[in-house]
Amino acid sequence: MTETDAQASEEASVPEILYDAAAAKTKKEEGNQYFTQSEFDLAIECYDNALSLTPPDATRDLAILHGNKGVCLLKLERLDLAIESCTKSVEFDETYVKSYIRRAGAYEKKEQYAEALKDVNKILELEPGRPDMVKWAAELDKKQKEKFEKDKDEMIGKLKDLGNTLLGKFGLSVDNFKLNKDPNSGGYNISFGQ
Repeated sequence: MTETDAQASEEASVPEILYDAAAAKTKKEEGNQYFTQSEFDLAIECYDNALSLTPPDATRDLAILHGNKGVCLLKLERLDLAIESCTKSVEFDETYVKSYIRRAGAYEKKEQYAEALKDVNKILELEPGRPDMVKWAAELDKKQKEKFEKDKDEMIGKLKDLGNTLLGKFGLSVDNFKLNKDPNSGGYNISFGQ
């Protein structure tokens, strides 16, 4: 086999990617129909087919398809995959608000309130003054603060248990130590008492 034959053989073995915007649109519409019927797995399959047929320079179409796939995954409670799909969507089009909404919803369900709040704030940056988003941002902020306090209390409890395990060897307990919060600085002081 000559070098030219080898190159021709190599080129023949690489499949040519065929994009077809009309077929992609048909698959998207089919996916939308399945979505309205709550057939989310079938809708995802259609959106995946449409994604494979969509040219890489059709960024808005790619953003919409990934966003549609993301909402299906969200409905199926496949939250990590929903976040991944919505992230791809906003990578193709940073102004596609629906994907921020969907991703924020997935983050909220995962109790990742800080991430959800970032997305809602991005929506408010793109569409200032949306009352529904202002309300959601306030709710997420409250949930984030409550989760922080809950996590803090849980961590302090675990640290207390660990401290009791270690101090017990010396006849002491963490109860011998008092934690006092300084109202001015918000910091804590530790005092020892028996």
